[in-house]
Amino acid sequence: MRSPQKYSVGAPNAIPIPVSHSSAGTCPNAASNCTAPASNTAGTINNGASPFSISFGIRKIIPLNAFSNTHSGGDTLARGAGGDSGTDEGLHASRGRDMRAEHEGMMERHYEKRGNVTMTMRMASLFGWTFAVALALSSATNAGEPRVRVGVLEFGTVNWELDVIATHGLAEREGVDLEVVGLGGKRATAVALQGGAADIIVTDWIWVSRQRAEGRDYAFVPYSLSVGGLMVRPDADISELADLRDRKVGIAGGPVDKSWLLLQAYAKSEGIDLAESMEPTFGAPPLLNELIQRGDLPAVLNFWHYNARLAAAGMQELVSVREILPALGIERPIPLLGWVFNRGWAGENREALDSFLRASYAAKHLLLESDAEWERLHPRMKVSDPATAAALRDAWRAGVPKSFDDADREAAARTFAILAREGGAELVGSSNALAPGTFWTEFDLPG
Repeated sequence: MRSPQKYSVGAPNAIPIPVSHSSAGTCPNAASNCTAPASNTAGTINNGASPFSISFGIRKIIPLNAFSNTHSGGDTLARGAGGDSGTDEGLHASRGRDMRAEHEGMMERHYEKRGNVTMTMRMASLFGWTFAVALALSSATNAGEPRVRVGVLEFGTVNWELDVIATHGLAEREGVDLEVVGLGGKRATAVALQGGAADIIVTDWIWVSRQRAEGRDYAFVPYSLSVGGLMVRPDADISELADLRDRKVGIAGGPVDKSWLLLQAYAKSEGIDLAESMEPTFGAPPLLNELIQRGDLPAVLNFWHYNARLAAAGMQELVSVREILPALGIERPIPLLGWVFNRGWAGENREALDSFLRASYAAKHLLLESDAEWERLHPRMKVSDPATAAALRDAWRAGVPKSFDDADREAAARTFAILAREGGAELVGSSNALAPGTFWTEFDLPG
């Protein structure tokens, strides 16, 4: 098998660390410059560092530059803050990213052992200090209503739906107090859920099944059917998978990304071993988009919203995961992403959970019906040209789940078997079958 290359783009401004409830903070790697005391005073601001740290109770941010000098192995092409490829600044950013992944893994183990609760929030200028104070005090407002804390990637597409919920008072209409907990990465959302800093997050049911197999009682409600696909340059002379032989192909998400695994399974059904015949090049989604548009890569396998931007820029879709599934015998569309929560919490907060899910689907209905609502969201979507805005809108709408019944759950179980075969224990853990109870069946999706 060819050795894959890795690309990374920039470095996140901050990573969360577990913070003890004593007067002094802790840091798993014992670096002196990442020790942070836990503050019990709402609204304490420390802007002595750049990027700055912020503390509200036990919400904590630590600048990533404390970790950016750690070296990692492997060939890496990085784009630093200045945007130049292969510079020392970019390489340090990439090393910091690798360290961040290792550090977040330490966080997960820390939470499992000690159960500390940490919320993270990297404040962007878009929201400003007022939003930070409002978030810190949110638990004091609407105290009479049941509360749901939603952990999301700070700039992820889930925020579009949450924006609609907030703007139109959909949570209030359902009688639930919604608190959004902004987080810096996918692992951070899982850690927030496991550590009790969030009640509900968006992730995939593969993760839920793995957690259940290991004794953690999580459940999944469909959020989106949107999936990625393989995009190619129109001048790359690629019209079928066989044309990828001896070509570099950018892949977002890493070696066990679900789209990559399904694409490999699909190619094998046509007698093609993609891992052997082409050169997988793993990288961050925005950098892969930049590289294909620049002509440095002929094709990329990327997530749906990045592909929508590529389509608007003139790239062509060779095959999508939506097309791959029927070819693998999965005739029904599978919602890979969903709202995920602990069943114990759901049992104790059933009214709050149902109210939140109804608000979520009310927002989806509004986004399905109203083009004006999408126009209002353009600043949050970071789009200015109509073609990209329309591509993102249409791709999002195509991913709204309409139902999730026994036949859908059976299709998901068969998809799991394919992913387990292709990804092995690194993806699914010790269980090769979908864990019972992975899907929450006590909420009916609006038709």
